[in-house]
Amino acid sequence: MKPLAKLAYLTAACALLVTTFAIIGPRTVHAVVATLVRDVDNAGRHPFVASCSGTSSGTNASCNISVPAGEEVVIQTEVLSAFADPANKLLSTAVGTSVGANLIFAYGNVLDDGRYQPTQSEFASTFTYTLYADPGSTITCSGNTKNANPTIGLEFNCQVSGYYVTLP
Repeated sequence: MKPLAKLAYLTAACALLVTTFAIIGPRTVHAVVATLVRDVDNAGRHPFVASCSGTSSGTNASCNISVPAGEEVVIQTEVLSAFADPANKLLSTAVGTSVGANLIFAYGNVLDDGRYQPTQSEFASTFTYTLYADPGSTITCSGNTKNANPTIGLEFNCQVSGYYVTLP
């Protein structure tokens, strides 16, 4: 076979290969995208957002959020803000839930952002994790400082979000 004929044959084979993948390729990608969207739009999941706040002149402020009966809550995000006495530069936080007979906690630490110093400390943060809470139980949010807060009382605000699933 002559070199020119080999080149023409190779070019035709490459063109056929590219055409085949151009026709088949988009269908495969489209099917994968459709599957991912279908999983995200799970009809059994419903958005859940709840918040609470607590105050204290001591070292701990906490608050509770009730989980509705018949709904299992999955917490994915906690957003917190707090103000405290200017001597406190660190806020330790905890979110607690109950699953069966077990108490489950997620902990975090937040540094004073310095925005309101020297009058008061300010703390703000967002945490992401996955915590489950049984129907009819309580979600507890708490913030702790090392020192008491006699000048500016500890004001702690907690918002949790995620989704809930209605149980039969």
